Amino acid sequence: MRGKAISLLSLVVVVLTAVSSSGSVSEATINVGTGHSRQETVASYQVALASPDDWPTVQKNPQRTGYASESVEPPYFIKWTWNTNQAAAVRISGKTQPVVSQGMVFIGAYDGRLYALDANSGAQLWSFPTGGPIFHSAAADGDGRVYFGSDDKYIYAVDITTGQCAWAYRTGAGVWVAPLVVDGVVYAGSRDGYFYALDAASGRLRWRFKTGGPILNTAAYSNGRVFFGSDDMYAYALGASDGVLQWRTKLPGQSFRDYWPVVSEKQNVVIFRTMPVYPHLDMLDAEFSAVLEPTRNQGFEAEIAAAVSYLRGNRARQSLFVLDLVSGRERYVAPVLWTGGVGGPAAPPVIDPTGDKAYLVTLSNQGYWLQAGGFYDFRSAAALALLNLSTGDIAIVQPNPPASPSNPQRAFRLIGDETSSLSLLGSSLYVSMSQGVGKIDLSTGALSHAIHEMEPPLDGFTYATNLAIFDRSESLAFSSESTSAHLAPAWAPAIVSHGAVFWKSDGGALVALVHQQR
Repeated sequence: MRGKAISLLSLVVVVLTAVSSSGSVSEATINVGTGHSRQETVASYQVALASPDDWPTVQKNPQRTGYASESVEPPYFIKWTWNTNQAAAVRISGKTQPVVSQGMVFIGAYDGRLYALDANSGAQLWSFPTGGPIFHSAAADGDGRVYFGSDDKYIYAVDITTGQCAWAYRTGAGVWVAPLVVDGVVYAGSRDGYFYALDAASGRLRWRFKTGGPILNTAAYSNGRVFFGSDDMYAYALGASDGVLQWRTKLPGQSFRDYWPVVSEKQNVVIFRTMPVYPHLDMLDAEFSAVLEPTRNQGFEAEIAAAVSYLRGNRARQSLFVLDLVSGRERYVAPVLWTGGVGGPAAPPVIDPTGDKAYLVTLSNQGYWLQAGGFYDFRSAAALALLNLSTGDIAIVQPNPPASPSNPQRAFRLIGDETSSLSLLGSSLYVSMSQGVGKIDLSTGALSHAIHEMEPPLDGFTYATNLAIFDRSESLAFSSESTSAHLAPAWAPAIVSHGAVFWKSDGGALVALVHQQR
């Protein structure tokens, strides 16, 4: 019955034993649920069938392309919000993307609970407690289960109808990634440095693979291989069926954390982004002074040539890597400069449905102007770009009419020293960050603002509409935004499912947007 609290006095203690890829026996003793309660558990909730319009995993699919064929056109209307009551709000990691499957939305929080919501109404159906914060996204299999990791070291499988635990597998450290679910197997890395493959039905270990550092990078999949980065700074490709190493490639940087590799099966490449070893302002200043300022009046081709030369001569400052799926060798040095917020990595690209093009954020003299007045520095140089995955050439995506100091775009906040993430929904490229989300229609160049967190915004940015979740009079418990600081952490892209766009704000509020009939 909806709204009834069910207390589970205990769950069975399970011992899972399996042979790892190294031949040694690993044992995980599981005792999850003793004394745990399920709040608002719906024992008889009728779930929908899985649908192509679901968004069941990070960036929609195992290749993490971030593409869905459907979109939602403006004007926008708030269908529902969740986690807006500041007296009871829970904190949610910026990198956590809601996932939608079988009529339900799943999202984990710092309070250690996975929340299940009705996708149509936003009503909370149940929550499942773990022993530690949940730092990343869940993954649903479309067959009645949802999987996720917790900082309590477990990977969990939960029945979506009842909110009860199907199984839990204990790793050696916190699990800070979103699971990958393919062909009845759940894949996830752990901070213990192992990458795990678990049977989705039973939770039994099929194999595990040891790396030389914590794994904070959510895995992608293609044609029998899984791809991920470890903080030993190797990009890995493993056989999905047996965990055998296919290749590993050393990349510069200090971490792969927060995000995921992206696969183009058409071009047979996997794209990794790393977090540089240099502070973010040092990265931005160096790129601006070495590439943009010297070529400001020389045209785009000179700018691109300067970017490639700069990155080849300063490999430690390269943050985007296009690797061959089969060999792991770098295909080319793409002229993509780093952008991002304090202490965070740059967001991965998204892949268009042809598989030939990737969209991403870079710095360019053709960048979007944020405000009138015409200031010129790395902040205003942020731009959306199209990367030709075959040749490595890029082009800047401009709105129509083009943005300029006299015509600053107001649809979304795109700024060089803050992190913006992307999703490709229909023909529209959605730009998300912690304070708002908007889009550009790639077929027409038309800009549309969707929603922002607070009206008027604390940062002084003027959006094209005043649609917001909160009013300035409200005091937000968890927002990182203030009148004097804009932290702009790593942020999960907006998603679309069944006629609604879902976006999570800086303060942890989740909103469902639909088209408003005039």
